[in-house]
Amino acid sequence: MTRRGLIGWIVLTSLLLVVGSAVAKEYNFETHARKEGCASIVFPDRRSDCMSRQKAKNETCKKRLTCDLDKATRLIRDLKDKKSKLKSANDADKDAIKRKIKELKDQLDVLKATGSRGVPLAEKCVQARSKMKSMFKRTIPLTKDAGSNAKRKRSKLLDQLKDAKKKAEEAKREKDKAEKGDDGPKRKWEDAQKEVRRLEKELERFNKANGKDIQRNVDRLIRHYEEGHKRHEKPERDDQTHLQKCKSLSRISY
Repeated sequence: MTRRGLIGWIVLTSLLLVVGSAVAKEYNFETHARKEGCASIVFPDRRSDCMSRQKAKNETCKKRLTCDLDKATRLIRDLKDKKSKLKSANDADKDAIKRKIKELKDQLDVLKATGSRGVPLAEKCVQARSKMKSMFKRTIPLTKDAGSNAKRKRSKLLDQLKDAKKKAEEAKREKDKAEKGDDGPKRKWEDAQKEVRRLEKELERFNKANGKDIQRNVDRLIRHYEEGHKRHEKPERDDQTHLQKCKSLSRISY
């Protein structure tokens, strides 16, 4: 290869690396694999979105009202009992029973109103929980793709470095065989050496940015996200149960 050809090859390789860097974003899989929850998400925009969803879920679910359907059921049973006793009660006891019936109805009115107000709050909590849960599930395929892209880029860098070292060795042999006073082979070898060092630095930078063992760390991240998704399953069922209690409480009749 002539010196002009070598320089052209170096320029072309540099351009390809620049273009590749612009197309494929880099993520430090190793750093994030050591974290948990939203902090473990490697994509900055999704990590920020996850934290916002987490905050929204916490704030929304804190506003839920207590829909005590069990208490309402006991009061309704007690109310029916008092109404039944009223029919056979003597005049002396009727006023006391009527006061108790009114008291029970007032309590049930409050509980029913609480159920009605609690339904939309419980629905918002369910929705917020669902958004939080889906965040982890949807991050899994994106992380797999990012890991595959990073592995391909690292493989390409290693191939380029191997090729550059081979060319440097060829240039050295030509330099060693060159006649005295012929500086062309020496400059060609020096240029080849520079390209080797440049690619070594690029590989070092890439490993620092992405971590050396990409697949192992991607696998760890996937487990984090699967656990994050699963961790919301029981709370999600509890939220659904709470919503149904509020709906049932809002529809009680007495």
